[in-house]
Amino acid sequence: MALAGHDQPAEEQWTGSSGPLAVDDGQGAAHSSPSTAHYSGAAINWRALLLIAAALGWAALGQYYFANRREFLADGVLFYTVGVICFVLALRLLQPIAEQRTTTDEQRRLYPSLALRPSSLAGRWVLPLAGIACGALAAYLANRDENAPSYWLPFGLWVIGWATFTGTFAIGIRPANWQKVRSHLQAWIASHRLELAVIGGIMLLALLVRVVSLETIPVNLGGDEGTQGVWALDAMTGRLKNMFATGWFDMPTLQFFIIGAFLRLAGASIATLRLPYALLATLSVLWTYLLVRDLWRDRWLAALAAFLLAVANYHIHFSRLGSAQILDTFFITLVLWLYVRAERSGNLLTYALGGLALGFSNFFYYGARIIGVILGAYILYRAVAALTARPAQRETTQESGQFGMRNVPGLLVMLATTGLVVAPLGLYYLDHPQAFTSRTMAVSIIQPGWFEREMAYWKMSQAQLIGEQIRKSLTGFNYYPDPTYWYHPGRPLLDAISAVLLVFGVVYSLSQLRRRPYWLVVTWFFLAITFGWILTENPPSSMRMLVATPAVAILVAVGFQQLFRLVRDTWQGLGVALWAAVPLALFAIAYLNLNFYFRQYTPTGVYGYTSSKIATPLARALQQRHDNYEVYMFSGGEVYWGDNGVLRYLLYGVPGMDVKEPLTGQPTFVDRSRAAVFVFLPSRRNELQQVRQAFPQGRLRDFTAPDGQFLFTLYEVDQG
Repeated sequence: MALAGHDQPAEEQWTGSSGPLAVDDGQGAAHSSPSTAHYSGAAINWRALLLIAAALGWAALGQYYFANRREFLADGVLFYTVGVICFVLALRLLQPIAEQRTTTDEQRRLYPSLALRPSSLAGRWVLPLAGIACGALAAYLANRDENAPSYWLPFGLWVIGWATFTGTFAIGIRPANWQKVRSHLQAWIASHRLELAVIGGIMLLALLVRVVSLETIPVNLGGDEGTQGVWALDAMTGRLKNMFATGWFDMPTLQFFIIGAFLRLAGASIATLRLPYALLATLSVLWTYLLVRDLWRDRWLAALAAFLLAVANYHIHFSRLGSAQILDTFFITLVLWLYVRAERSGNLLTYALGGLALGFSNFFYYGARIIGVILGAYILYRAVAALTARPAQRETTQESGQFGMRNVPGLLVMLATTGLVVAPLGLYYLDHPQAFTSRTMAVSIIQPGWFEREMAYWKMSQAQLIGEQIRKSLTGFNYYPDPTYWYHPGRPLLDAISAVLLVFGVVYSLSQLRRRPYWLVVTWFFLAITFGWILTENPPSSMRMLVATPAVAILVAVGFQQLFRLVRDTWQGLGVALWAAVPLALFAIAYLNLNFYFRQYTPTGVYGYTSSKIATPLARALQQRHDNYEVYMFSGGEVYWGDNGVLRYLLYGVPGMDVKEPLTGQPTFVDRSRAAVFVFLPSRRNELQQVRQAFPQGRLRDFTAPDGQFLFTLYEVDQG
């Protein structure tokens, strides 16, 4: 996303005495460990080295028990605990020096205070008020008549409203001198070649593993994917009219218009349904890089976090689905990045853009609602930290662009922009409160009767049930596998190396909660787990925790960085060998994830339930027909024509019916004016003979899965 030139981050170097994996103080100053002052040459701190080896060994043993000896959970926890203790002791032996604080002049250079202030009367009052008026009118018109023939007028006013309000804060930017822009761009590229090469390579990798073979990986189209595709096609064809209401499972309908517009341009297929989500998921890798770079002011840590997210099998899987859950990662990283930049610079335009991103996040998956909670907690933390700082510190931070009273106008702008975007949907929720709460209540453990049902089924007390919820949720990335068929990898969501590094990263970040980058990522991680897993049924359900995946990647990167620092400062004689170990470790992580997803998980075809395993090849077979035909489905409950999202999407507009009652004679319900396709599932194939007697000239085809399992029989009869 392009921002004003004055809001670009200060220059940071990729090279220097601290090295690419140097420890950053969280305030913008990377520094070397003090241990370099105590050790020289090939000196070895044997105590620290033994502790590091013990930490890795015990944690690896714990993860082995989690993944391969699952019946010994307590042993795995014990081994991990010993590993964590060794890791903490090693950190204490090599305690970094106190945080280095930059001078006021340096802080002013790093954090310029350049909030835009429109100078004209129109810029100050007329345009913002006009934008607010258009947004309010759009919200009113969108909710005035639920049966309106068209909602394009309020939609147009809505776009004008938030665009005008946001554009107000671009007033005052000088017209571009293209010659100067070009020379500045060339100079910037020349000074950032290494950064551009690194992040460009990561983004290319992220893109390739998310878009290659989208038509066939995953091999099945999920029923929920297909249903969302049907709603998008309904929006494209005019059957769905209101973009400010809710539809399937009370999901906001605007997203279906956006995906429908893409399908209108690219055509409706499995690949085109999945492609926009894959592209936006790829951008979440970039937003993660920018967030970590601007928050930690450490580009190597940012690149490491982005790489880990790019190759994470869990994130890759949901990036390749035509479903909205993955957009949680797109929006949370974008919102947090824009806010961090806005807080630093005071730029009202950046605050407004952050408000736009926050507002739009509410039109997609339910998990995005946690974004406002996480951002609000971070703002509250920053405000309390500023208020409780000593007067001299408070004055310095306010002058240098840190949080203070100067941020209040920006926060009001951000809140106003968010309100303008969500106003039409917000009014709809006021009129239909059940639409806002229905899905939350359906999966929440606080829904009436949930505890009673679960206590009776599992023979547990309420305290035991809560403990089980917490246990499954806190171990979802390391031990307890996803129980749903949204992914169902049959193993923890993280690979073995990343799982160990996540534990180290969480432990270190908890020890650094007074520093804002660590406070944000820890709060993000645990709030997501609390609302996405602990307080919902059947944790750790993978589709509810996508919002935490960038935080997980960041924490794994922190664990990697701190482990690298410990080894470097403990045994300086390693030199080149230590640096060579870094790409080897990253290659190992990438191999474990990509090999698992593309070579082990994908061939199983486990994604999508049994119905998708049948419906996807059935739809692909019928897509080869281009004549006028009707489908007659003989099913014992495996797949129904009327409510299967895969069939309804891939065969959109094809007429069909479910033959629910067993045939007692020849079928009299067949429309003989068009061709007929009879589909027999295994449980009803014995009725094929009666159809063949009525239509003896048909063609018979049996379909089996790659593993040899019989799927269905097609009996096709030509028209007339």
